[in-house]
Amino acid sequence: MRSQPVAGTLRTHNCANEPRLLYKVTSLVLEMGQMLKIQRVSNSHVVFTLSGRMDGENVVELEELIESEARGRHIVLELHDLTLVDRDAVRFLERCEALNIELENCPPYIREWIAREREGT
Repeated sequence: MRSQPVAGTLRTHNCANEPRLLYKVTSLVLEMGQMLKIQRVSNSHVVFTLSGRMDGENVVELEELIESEARGRHIVLELHDLTLVDRDAVRFLERCEALNIELENCPPYIREWIAREREGT
């Protein structure tokens, strides 16, 4: 079953050290209790913060979000709160790096899995 967007809100945040930031929150929920939450922060570059579980079902939605960004903008995937991934998700993350999309705070087990995928093992 494909995931469906269930919520979207816009929030603004002002900080003394940063220009005004625009936050867009989108949640994706899967039927079997799995969930991937995606938060978008845009300033000079775009940061997508991924939280929860990511699988092949989410890859299509993430590809569409990344593709919708303006060409030439630096894109970062913040992965600190990513708790579980499947092989399709790891392959997607590996492709992202090949396209110069930065994987920030990538959990060690995911980083190791990406390295194995590159080696073809």
